[in-house]
Amino acid sequence: MHLERLVSSATARDKIMALDSKSGPGPRRLVGYLTVLASLALATACQGGAPAAPQAAQPAAAQPPISAPAQPPASQPSAPAASNPTAAPAAKPAASAPAAAAPAPAAAAPATPARLIWGATGSTSAQYAYAVAVAKEIRQKYPEIELTVSESGGADENIKRMLNGEIQVGNITSEAAAQSYNALEQFKDKPYKDLRMLWYFQQSVFHFVVSEQSGVTTLQGLDGKDFNPGLRGSSSEKTAERVLAALNVKPKYHRGDNNDALMAIRDRRIVGYVKAGAPPDPTILDLQTTTPLRILNFSKEELDEVRRVAPTVAIASVPANVYRNVPAFSTFATGLGVGVDKKVSADVAYKIVKAMWEARESIATAYKPLKDVNIPELTQTLAKTPLHEGAARYYREIGVTFPAEAQPPEAR
Repeated sequence: MHLERLVSSATARDKIMALDSKSGPGPRRLVGYLTVLASLALATACQGGAPAAPQAAQPAAAQPPISAPAQPPASQPSAPAASNPTAAPAAKPAASAPAAAAPAPAAAAPATPARLIWGATGSTSAQYAYAVAVAKEIRQKYPEIELTVSESGGADENIKRMLNGEIQVGNITSEAAAQSYNALEQFKDKPYKDLRMLWYFQQSVFHFVVSEQSGVTTLQGLDGKDFNPGLRGSSSEKTAERVLAALNVKPKYHRGDNNDALMAIRDRRIVGYVKAGAPPDPTILDLQTTTPLRILNFSKEELDEVRRVAPTVAIASVPANVYRNVPAFSTFATGLGVGVDKKVSADVAYKIVKAMWEARESIATAYKPLKDVNIPELTQTLAKTPLHEGAARYYREIGVTFPAEAQPPEAR
């Protein structure tokens, strides 16, 4: 087959025709044929076996590029790169990249954490459970605010601890707030001008409770008897002592917390105790299950004397049978609220009040006396010392206004 190709080539034909014209027939012509063929074979071998055809000189540019297998054959005109669907995405400029490649907007800065200690009251008190319920709701709504509820001796102790920086939030009575802010009574030498109120959640009614077995039926009957004036160190303890002193009643005071007082009454070591709280008070109801009780009534003249020595208190009347077999009685009450140090930020104070009021239904399940209480309106009535500016801002937003004495000095 290779020999046929050599013979059929144009060069071979030209040389053979030349031999035919010069050589005659016979051996000389045959030798000439063989010589021509041998020289052509040698030339072909030196060129790599490829015939010396003009096609071998075609430029490489006519070959399709290796990187574009989808291009049409080389004999056809090359299509512009943009017409190749597979190549189109790579040809797009960077500006046409998907939106995800664009810089993301700056994220909002996280809220600054606030860690606060809330001095409440004795752990057996319903008001302690109230503080725990409120702190839980605040943490759920604003995780950056961590409120840790701490047991305490009540309003006066809370104010002293706030003054010392031990706590930042506390259960405060309206009377203790007025005394500490205005440098009265036990605070005359160390006023607390940085105290700011957040809200008042109830009127704390003073119950002067005695056992029926004691035989005591009037306030005067407490004279000379062993009697607990209230939670040791609390504002209610100080108020009860001041009221009894104004009425010239001098019991033998038994100091202690609520548990101490309850056990002492059951053991007949004392005749009774003072319990400030919203009726019906759970500790009184519990004591009634083992001990028949009597709650002492204040006459009008006695209440007038109370108002003279404690002008910030309110007069309160409790209907019959709020406590089993106890007739209606008159007494006095103070506002029970939550105060905070001025150094707590306005944003944190605002969030605390907002979370409390918006979660009022949930909180009321843990503290029944709140069921029908409108806290903003009660605060409007009882606040006689400045609110925190964050609390005042929230009350303005919901349309509750306050007199000048309750306005934060920072906002005036």
